[in-house]
Amino acid sequence: MGHGTVLEGLSDALLSAADAAGLGVGVTEIVGDQVHNVFLSDRAVAILGWSREQLATRNALDNVAPEARAELLAHLGKAEQDVDGRTFETVVVRADGARVPISSSISQIELGGRKVTVSFFYDVSEREQALRALAESEARFRTLVEAANDAVVMTRRGSISYANEAAERCLGYGKGELLGLDWSRILPPEELAAMGQRITEMIREGTVLPPREYRGRRANGEEVVIEIASRVLMDRGEPLVLGFGRDLTERRRLEAQIAHADRLTALGTMAAGVAHEINNPLAYLSLSAEALDEQIREAPLPAADRASLLELLDRVREGADRVAAIVRDMRLFTRGEDDVQPKPVDVCAIVEAAVRLVGHDLRGRARLVRTLEPAWALGTPGRLEQVVVNLLVNAAQALRPDAVEPEIHVRVRQTAEGVVVEVEDDGVGIPAATLPRVFDPFFTTKAPGVGTGLGLSVCHSLVHQMGGTIGLSSTEGKGTIARVVLRAASAPASASVRAAPRERSRGLRVLVVDDEHLIGSSITALLEDDHAVTFALGGERGLAHALDGDFDVILCDLTMPVVSGMDLHSRVREARPELAARFVFMTGGATTERARQFLAEVENPTLEKPFRAATLEQVLASVNQRV
Repeated sequence: MGHGTVLEGLSDALLSAADAAGLGVGVTEIVGDQVHNVFLSDRAVAILGWSREQLATRNALDNVAPEARAELLAHLGKAEQDVDGRTFETVVVRADGARVPISSSISQIELGGRKVTVSFFYDVSEREQALRALAESEARFRTLVEAANDAVVMTRRGSISYANEAAERCLGYGKGELLGLDWSRILPPEELAAMGQRITEMIREGTVLPPREYRGRRANGEEVVIEIASRVLMDRGEPLVLGFGRDLTERRRLEAQIAHADRLTALGTMAAGVAHEINNPLAYLSLSAEALDEQIREAPLPAADRASLLELLDRVREGADRVAAIVRDMRLFTRGEDDVQPKPVDVCAIVEAAVRLVGHDLRGRARLVRTLEPAWALGTPGRLEQVVVNLLVNAAQALRPDAVEPEIHVRVRQTAEGVVVEVEDDGVGIPAATLPRVFDPFFTTKAPGVGTGLGLSVCHSLVHQMGGTIGLSSTEGKGTIARVVLRAASAPASASVRAAPRERSRGLRVLVVDDEHLIGSSITALLEDDHAVTFALGGERGLAHALDGDFDVILCDLTMPVVSGMDLHSRVREARPELAARFVFMTGGATTERARQFLAEVENPTLEKPFRAATLEQVLASVNQRV
């Protein structure tokens, strides 16, 4: 089959060019059901993978994979009819059994008076392998992107053209629901404007900007915080924005809760310090009022004037007592209690203390109705008070703004279950679907900035620590009842009851040590008629007097600069151990762990400021009898 005898119309130059281009050239003739190879170029022989002699004698259809033969015949028929569609792909089978995909273009021509089919074909194995590799790479990439924990979103012309599953979860949409969605459905105008400015800058400058946080809305309206890092790619002549997003909503919420808890801790520390500072002036105010009371009663005044002055003095004492009660409640609420074992507590007294703490918030918002039956329960005062305070605050926050004469009911009663404390409001109520979650940490139904989601969780923990139970029942639109049940206890025989007043001790040698001059002066004024009183201003002077003098009782402030009451006691115990038992410590509040530990370890009496003259006399008498 030489070129000159069969393909006189085809030049050697054309065949050489085809070979160089990787194109195989073949000429076939159809005779009945046989397709004979009239001519095959060297490149064609190499592609088909048989010897030239074998190809000359074989039916050309036998070189084609069986499943592709019918399609090949169809294309040959089209070539005979000279219609379009003569370029196609098929698969040939080499002598070694290898299957080779080829792309072929065929034409019907006349050569030497014979109708033959001319084929130009080339091996597309490498292309097919590249396409398969590309498809596999795209599949791996898609799998990687779909499995990513971070959101991946592509945006074209302001709408989302691709979003992975993490993006759908982050924004609260179902499968495929983000496609075609405009970002204005997710971001508020100010955030959308910021995003647009950043994209414009990246396109103009060709730079990549650091990630930015955006605040938007999920599909259900909940706020979402997303940190997005963007890249701008050019695709078909227009920008395509590839965004990688990380959901920071829970992290920012947790950080806010931690910051809030830190502020509460700082507030508790500050409140304890403020309580201590208030108690000192309260102490000399209270003691001075009692001293003034005695002077008024002994002064030669008309009865009417004496009664009027005593009435005014009663008002002063009533105000001082009220301040003292508020400070005492605040200290109890903010300090950690060392004694965590439940003990008998007066539940009604705890409720009254809680009401005093939140009374200002409740006043003007609702009418507080109290139904308190005397009851003692096992608990810890500070923790129970914290529970009641939280429940009262929750009740106040649940009231409808447009409510007419809203009420909050507080009840204490003893039942077969134990001691029951209820706080009921007629507010908005809690949806039935969310009621089971109200005790979960950080869960809240309140508006942002109103609730932390920790109050009921803390209540649940505190109540269970006291061996009790807590539950909520609620009807949406009608209100909520919070119900705490504690184990009942018997009132201790000495509960809030002091021994009958004793006769005043007389002739005691008393050392008063305090860094507040007014407190020392007030105590001195009260005692100096019956006792020999020495006042030392500050711990250093008190130490000098204690080491050199002989005293029956040492009234010593616990917290003083330079030499504290604890330091003074320790040094006196070393130098004069017989005086150690004669100390009586006075404190406006043990604000440090060292002070609390010290008071827990020593057996000496402690006077909580402010205290009454009668209490002071009782302590002096008890110390005198003990030593």
